[in-house]
Amino acid sequence: MGNIVEAKKVLAEMGEKGCSPNSITYNVVIGGLCRVGALDEACQLKKVMTEKGLVADSYTYTILINGFVKKEGQEAKPILLEMSESGLTPEYITYTALIDGS
Repeated sequence: MGNIVEAKKVLAEMGEKGCSPNSITYNVVIGGLCRVGALDEACQLKKVMTEKGLVADSYTYTILINGFVKKEGQEAKPILLEMSESGLTPEYITYTALIDGS
């Protein structure tokens, strides 16, 4: 979890220094949070990302789906629905994440 703490710290410092993180930066931290099981925090960071005007893409949603499937199984369906409602089409890797967790 130490690396995730540091990554979140760097994310905050970037903003403080006027260097706006992009969606790739957010996706890296979201992925790290998912890997350590901090799913609520990962979802909150996705929300922060979109509030800052960045777009959550299919990769962002796939990261979250994979995290939820690995930890909680059934909870990935609402994320898939949100992904579809935002106009994104699930990709092969998204379905793979869902299948691997079933």
